[in-house]
Amino acid sequence: MPDWLGKTIGKVRIEKYLARGGMAEVYLGTHLNLERPVAIKLLHSYIEEDPDLLARFHREAKVVAGLRHPNIVQVYDFDAIDGHPYIVMEYLKGPPLSVYLRALHKRNERIPPHQVARLLKALTSALDYAHEQNVIHRDIKPGNILLHGKADEIPLDKPLTNDVEAVLTDFGLVRIAHTATQTVSGMISGTPAYMSPEQARGDQMDHRTDIYSLGIVLYELLAGRVPFEADSTLSVIYKQINEPPPPIPGVPPAVQAVIDHALAKNPNNRYAKSGKMAVDFFLSIGMTADAETIVEAAPVENSKQVPTVIESKPDVSEPKPVPNRKPLWIGAGIVSVLVLAALGFGALRLFLNSSSNAANSTEVQTQANAEPTATQASATELPASDGMVEIAAGSYQVGSLPADDYHSAPINVTLNDFWIDAYQTTFAEYQQFVNATGAQTPGVSGEGNQPVRGVTWDQAAAYCSWVHKHLPTEAEWEAAGRGPGPNPPLYPWGSDQSAGGNTLNLPDQDTYPVGAMPFNKSPFGVYDLVGNLWEWVGESYASTPAGLKILRGGRFGLPINELSYRLAVTPDDTRYVQFAGFRCAADQVR
Repeated sequence: MPDWLGKTIGKVRIEKYLARGGMAEVYLGTHLNLERPVAIKLLHSYIEEDPDLLARFHREAKVVAGLRHPNIVQVYDFDAIDGHPYIVMEYLKGPPLSVYLRALHKRNERIPPHQVARLLKALTSALDYAHEQNVIHRDIKPGNILLHGKADEIPLDKPLTNDVEAVLTDFGLVRIAHTATQTVSGMISGTPAYMSPEQARGDQMDHRTDIYSLGIVLYELLAGRVPFEADSTLSVIYKQINEPPPPIPGVPPAVQAVIDHALAKNPNNRYAKSGKMAVDFFLSIGMTADAETIVEAAPVENSKQVPTVIESKPDVSEPKPVPNRKPLWIGAGIVSVLVLAALGFGALRLFLNSSSNAANSTEVQTQANAEPTATQASATELPASDGMVEIAAGSYQVGSLPADDYHSAPINVTLNDFWIDAYQTTFAEYQQFVNATGAQTPGVSGEGNQPVRGVTWDQAAAYCSWVHKHLPTEAEWEAAGRGPGPNPPLYPWGSDQSAGGNTLNLPDQDTYPVGAMPFNKSPFGVYDLVGNLWEWVGESYASTPAGLKILRGGRFGLPINELSYRLAVTPDDTRYVQFAGFRCAADQVR
């Protein structure tokens, strides 16, 4: 391939060579518009003057670029230059899991089981999300798993800290690379030590091939080696197809059962969802209480009845504990799990299976987090109604199907009348707060009538309190965007995601002045709820893990989100804070 150092590809200036893999060369570059480091992968494939190949590449890359999950590396852009396809993606400084494991195994050490469980939880969450979008990775292995933490560097000679997470990269890269070439049907692709039997045979694959590969990764984390090793690639492939994985010496039978289930030769005998593998692993090592945080509510299918929840304001004088993300029936059922844990792993799995079936006949309910919103406005210091929109009291439907990590099942919430800012808080408005209070605002940026960005949840709450308002609750925010009535539209302007093509006019490299896009307005007249910046909200209407806050809406440069899309993040995670803004709400005005 050509020497790309020092050149500009698209909007990225190439600055450093990072690595070379079987399908691509990886470089570090700077995105000239976003002014931040990015990774750029230049595929070895070569697209000649063949419009069909180029169209296939763009089609596959666009699907992967639409994945949005905190444990999946975000793809920003893709195209081809001089016949070479390239992909621009998020740059994370942490090492690949393969590099960390290599250093660990040289010292004859292993990652402790409780940390293996945490990594597995993150990976299965990412996989199940991608599989629900009909995207298969096809090359799950430690080399495609990045370790990411708050610290810039993760030392290879020290244990992992509790803030380190596993992030999947190169999602769908195998398929993307093959769309750029005239591949032969039945061609074997992937990494032999981690590929499933059906992948090794060149057969048709579905999402369960990723579950098998993740089972190999789990085996390696616990054993310090992969289950199938040989002197030749063909021998490894033969073992993947024909031989059972050798038991790991010293691991409990319950742990081995999880691995054997994941590594079943017949896909029909494997886990149907990777999250169930994580649940079983947590239970097998005695982390029963943690297992409940993984189990998700089964969506209620073929039901036109939507439960009703009356949303009440929290008592700000005495915050209540924040429940973990889970359906309420799990809260009651976990007592039974704790009892059954003493009876053995098999009984636990039987319980979980019966609980899943029971969920279909259980009314789905949600409960507002009891954590307080920002300080409520004093009754004697009501905010002015200027620039605000009144939302009438009534019943509003929020959430949507299918329920997953980013969408809550539909419920009806009863809201009192309230007021919400018609526009996102601007940089100029936020500067008035900074000048008046002397607040320290590292990372905050913007200009004039553009929305203020880079704001943490606490900074947003402090501003709203200063103007005698509060952050809107999650239900208030969504109701203000979707409007009243049954089955309200999922976008501010209606049910068409593209708004009749108007969304193509939204800037994809930066924010725009608030209210500048007339079509981007809800039935109540609330502007820019999607497509400009993520927005912090206060009290949530669905269970949220302790310590996380909710972002709503979405931001420039990403596909348009539904108004039911909810992103739970660590409040100081710069990956999201840098694109976060807010607006305020009030119960009463003058």
